[in-house]
Amino acid sequence: MRTRIPLLLLSILLASARPAQAGAMVQQQQMKQRRAIQQKAIIQRAQQEKIKQAVVARQQQSTSEIDVNQLDKILKKDSSVWLQIIDWPVKELIVQDYIELYRAQGVIIRKSPQHYAKLIEAMSRDDTQFLRQPFDRVMMVVAVMEYDFDNGQDKDHMAHRILGDEGYRQNRQRLQAQ
Repeated sequence: MRTRIPLLLLSILLASARPAQAGAMVQQQQMKQRRAIQQKAIIQRAQQEKIKQAVVARQQQSTSEIDVNQLDKILKKDSSVWLQIIDWPVKELIVQDYIELYRAQGVIIRKSPQHYAKLIEAMSRDDTQFLRQPFDRVMMVVAVMEYDFDNGQDKDHMAHRILGDEGYRQNRQRLQAQ
């Protein structure tokens, strides 16, 4: 009987230990599940924040963008918006459109849109009043200054007539310096 008590005690101890181990395992699983739920919640919050930021950025962008038709209407009256356009390709496209507009009227302008975009930019930095006129006029003036406004008239006479005496003289000096 002596050997049976320790075995019985041992079996009772083991039986009581198994629920404790099982309880510990259940607690560990519950902790893992809580962590997984917390991580999912953190990821969802981060995604929601990204979405909010994207929406805010899009709203800010849409309020600062101008529709092409609006830009065209503005440029027909006043070219001051030129300095607010930050994308060079957009400036070059505007110049290209006006070169084509003049071509449709029988005027040939041979130099590139890039050349004129840079020239208009430089002139508008030197003289802010230069852009206070419709863009077709701005384009004509710079093309005349470059002796590149070919409408069949004498280019020198046209430059003198459009630029005036002082402007004509300054332009001749500019061209000779190049």
